[in-house]
Amino acid sequence: MEEYRLEIGEGRAASAPDIMRSGGLGPCIAIAAYDPRTRSGYMVHEPAPGKQELAAFVQVVENAYGGLERVRVFAAGGALDPYPMLPELTGMIDESRKIVEDALRKRFGRRARFSWGECELFLDLKRGRFNVEH
Repeated sequence: MEEYRLEIGEGRAASAPDIMRSGGLGPCIAIAAYDPRTRSGYMVHEPAPGKQELAAFVQVVENAYGGLERVRVFAAGGALDPYPMLPELTGMIDESRKIVEDALRKRFGRRARFSWGECELFLDLKRGRFNVEH
């Protein structure tokens, strides 16, 4: 078993029995996908994903699993802590969260879950579980 910790701007695939970790998430957002049939997944850790990054993520997942019907996704992070030196950052994070929610709900429906705030996202590929530690 390997445990992979993603850095900012990194994306990777892995299979059971491995575990993927987003690393600490403040304003960054991590998105993980899991396919129960292949017991494999994919995770990205992005500073502020927009529509292009989301489209690229969905395309990678769709190509890897031959469609999205079985795939579950989880997005976490996007902490909206006040940034007194950069107040525009809070607005940018809020917009990114909305883009992520809209895009993932549109493509994955009820198989999309979210946990916003400072945390770390884990994907346990052996058990097929997403875990969030705050």
